[in-house]
Amino acid sequence: MATLDEIASGVVQMLALEGLNPPPVELRNHSPAEFAGFVTMVIDRCYTQDVPLKAVEMSPDFADELRHLVDWLGQYRGVPILYDESLGRYIKFVPGPSVH
Repeated sequence: MATLDEIASGVVQMLALEGLNPPPVELRNHSPAEFAGFVTMVIDRCYTQDVPLKAVEMSPDFADELRHLVDWLGQYRGVPILYDESLGRYIKFVPGPSVH
């Protein structure tokens, strides 16, 4: 099984390729703290590697689980965090330049 670090690297590599949308990532067997760390890791890597990231999408219920763990639920490093009820335990990284 791939580690969160390996999954984050793969997501960033896909985001770096023009025209390729990475599939949503399901973090079924991970804690909210691991999930928060994963989101931060992907955004940080996109930021440091100049990979355009338009937004991160997650369900509002999942975001509620993270409220006590993070201070970036509105945006992080200029990348907006958007909410989509249909995502459940999945997270979606939307390629493209940030709207901010």
